[in-house]
Amino acid sequence: MNKKYIWMVLLALLLALVLVACGGGDSATEEESGEAAESGEAADTGEAAEETTEETTEVAEEVSEAPADSGGALGAADLVYWSMWNETEPQAQVIQGWIEEFEQAYPDINIEAVWNGRQNQTLVKTALESGTQIDLVDQDADPLAGGLVLEGQGLALDSFLDTPALDEDAAIKDVFTPGVLELFPGPDGGTYLWPYVYNTVQFWYNKGLFDEVGVEPPATWDEFLAVNDALLAAGYAPLATESDIAFYQIDFLTYYVERVKGPGFLRAAVEDPTGEMWNDPVFLEAAQATRDLWDRGHIPEETVGYLWPAGQQTLGFGEAGAELVGSWLPIELSDIVEDGFEWGAFNFPAVEGGAGSNNDLQVALLAFMILKDSEHPAEAFEFLRFMMTKENMQQMADEALVGVTRLDVAWADAIADGAEAAANAENVMGLSDGTVALYPEFVNNILYVNWRDLFLGELTPEEYVAKMAADAANHWEGKPVEEAAAAEEVAEEPLGAAELVYWSMWNETEPQAQVIQGWIDEFEQTYPDISIEAVWNGRQNQTLVRTALESGTKIDFVDQDSDPLAGGLMLEGQAYPLDDYLGYAALDEEGPVKDVFTPGVLDLFAAQDGTIYQWPYVYNTVQFWYNKGLFEEVGVEPPATWDEFLAVNDALLEAGYAPLAAESDIAFYQIDFLTYYVERVKGPGFLRAAVEDPTGEMWNDPVFLEAAQATRELWDRGHIPEETVGYLWPAGQQTLGFGEAGAELVGSWLPIELSDIVEEGFEWGAFNFPAVEGGVGSNNDLQVALLAFMILKDTEHPRESFEFLRFLATKEHMQQMADEALVGVTRKDVTWADAIADGAEAAANAENVMGLSDGTVALYPEFVNNVLYVNWRDLFLGELTPEEYVAKMAADAAEHWAGQ
Repeated sequence: MNKKYIWMVLLALLLALVLVACGGGDSATEEESGEAAESGEAADTGEAAEETTEETTEVAEEVSEAPADSGGALGAADLVYWSMWNETEPQAQVIQGWIEEFEQAYPDINIEAVWNGRQNQTLVKTALESGTQIDLVDQDADPLAGGLVLEGQGLALDSFLDTPALDEDAAIKDVFTPGVLELFPGPDGGTYLWPYVYNTVQFWYNKGLFDEVGVEPPATWDEFLAVNDALLAAGYAPLATESDIAFYQIDFLTYYVERVKGPGFLRAAVEDPTGEMWNDPVFLEAAQATRDLWDRGHIPEETVGYLWPAGQQTLGFGEAGAELVGSWLPIELSDIVEDGFEWGAFNFPAVEGGAGSNNDLQVALLAFMILKDSEHPAEAFEFLRFMMTKENMQQMADEALVGVTRLDVAWADAIADGAEAAANAENVMGLSDGTVALYPEFVNNILYVNWRDLFLGELTPEEYVAKMAADAANHWEGKPVEEAAAAEEVAEEPLGAAELVYWSMWNETEPQAQVIQGWIDEFEQTYPDISIEAVWNGRQNQTLVRTALESGTKIDFVDQDSDPLAGGLMLEGQAYPLDDYLGYAALDEEGPVKDVFTPGVLDLFAAQDGTIYQWPYVYNTVQFWYNKGLFEEVGVEPPATWDEFLAVNDALLEAGYAPLAAESDIAFYQIDFLTYYVERVKGPGFLRAAVEDPTGEMWNDPVFLEAAQATRELWDRGHIPEETVGYLWPAGQQTLGFGEAGAELVGSWLPIELSDIVEEGFEWGAFNFPAVEGGVGSNNDLQVALLAFMILKDTEHPRESFEFLRFLATKEHMQQMADEALVGVTRKDVTWADAIADGAEAAANAENVMGLSDGTVALYPEFVNNVLYVNWRDLFLGELTPEEYVAKMAADAAEHWAGQ
């Protein structure tokens, strides 16, 4: 990938991957977490908090009187727990073990776990709105504090915390590491979060390399510079970092300001509605000190081109000395460090004359929360008390290799220095001095963005300070901090006159283009001071846009398939953030416009820092699309499992039909067999993790051989006809349209593409890729192909461009697109065409949505096109055996990443 395009990765997947060990940091939830604080969606929580406090006092008294080994006054209960973990992750496996052990100890209580992954808080909010019963949730503490807690959805735990621990003679609150329970107080000052995972943010370093060079962990900034100089002189890169992880970069600012001014100063600057606090000399000093690290060569220049995990891998490979990051790092790099690699960590150094101590510690906690509407708070608390025993917390520390919040539990050797830092912390602070929880809109759109530009040398320290002061003042103008939590809606900028230019992925004659042109005509009548010039480029749109932008052509907004758009213009830093605008009211109903979208679509391609850049409008589902009449004739039903799928195909074949249609020349159709099979066995994210494995070893996991064998078996059984090898699109799908084949694994565009050849009365159906016995993935997990608009960052009219997007997002307009273009759409409560109605049902019931090829099409197009597609095509068409395929993938992956 060309380095000019990789200095700003803004993809949600990175966050999910980076924070598998660090606890998620679900980008969408970080953005949502402070909506109540910054956009005024929080209810008045004071009265509710008082009520829940009274309730919990009564219940806590019952719990404290109950025998610990029997549940005592506890009643029978079916608890529902929604989790931020994916089921295959070690943290989830530990928690599932706790649940099973708890259910044995308390036979009248059972716990249903729903493993949602990092989108958990978003999904919980949607579920609560629809009346779903949920008793317990967990999430990163920062976004949870600024999200569900701030919105009044939590149950106060203070009275519960006075009850005895199960395994020692002390109140349960006294077994926590000091400071963690108090870090995120609720609006009434009460305790609503039950933290259980403890990540420390420090410089993680290679002890062996430090020993070799003869340096010790520094305690002061001057010692820090001297250590770096020594490492550089010895031929090592002193500091590893990434060019695309804004919430890592910001730690240099957070800590430097804290070391000079003490805890709370950065937060006070963020809260200053005038922006004047950014002119305090500490911010210029922090910026200068950070850029000095680049000028001295302490951060290598090539870092500007690093995409995560390239930076941290230099540390794992023994080429760099240290990285400022969370205690999840040693676990993330465990597969690449050599045997005997010894990890250490030291705190951010003290700055001479500063008020902050270098024992002050930024932490990233993960926490449980009992929801206020739980019908079984005592039973939910009992599970928390149960999991907090030293034995259970030690299990989490040992098996998931994470820090925990229980006192006197040993952390893994690799992160032992993190445990020491936690034990010695004089002050603990949330991410970015607590602002990630309180003001995510400001953090995502101003704090991260401007510091990133300073960090990578695109702003001078002086320019950075001036821009922060101006941007802060503009941000808070009309929205004072003291009124933010009480404001009822986002203040809207006025519209101006504008001549907008829109470059489109559609050809002018296509029905989608005709619908959009109709929207434009209607919009121009409604807003006579705004005109829109549409340029219909077809599928080469993004390529043409890039060329045009390089030559200075003015373009205000574009549209394209979401996956390549995320990995293209968005990745290249050409997008304008939409978060502020998404808080504006919808035009046709109460509430913000972001709430009219189908859950999950806005977040699917959010940047790693939570920023939303895409406005998805077309929703395609990837499923088996089938001929309902033919299935009825043969007497088969859509299968739910792989064995049922094979049986259905056998019946179709025996009846004289080709069970499955496919193409020999469409690699991104063929790969769906691999994507889904692996996901059904291993759950979401496993294929993506294999793609990202620089050693290639993950391709030797048995699931890939099994997927290859299962796919080739479809050919061996005759389920895919041999003549398919000679089919060029659309020959394969036409066999389905002509009534000769049963089904095809493809997107929901298929019924529209075949509308001209199917007979009148042909009835389409769709079923999800079947479940695989013993697999952890749900067959409600759905691969989707979205199409999205994006406003370009250099537009002179972002407000007017957004107004058009808000205009087209009305239910009336989205229904028009669904009816006239016969496509799925991203607006809730819009009816899709009859031919793709099963796609609408799948979208509504999706437990997890994923981008194409488990998100890798957006993130790693070079790997996907040159390795993933090519080798799977050869396997799919029988040019490689399953065993050869696995071996080739392992070798090609290692070779690919070795050259990056």
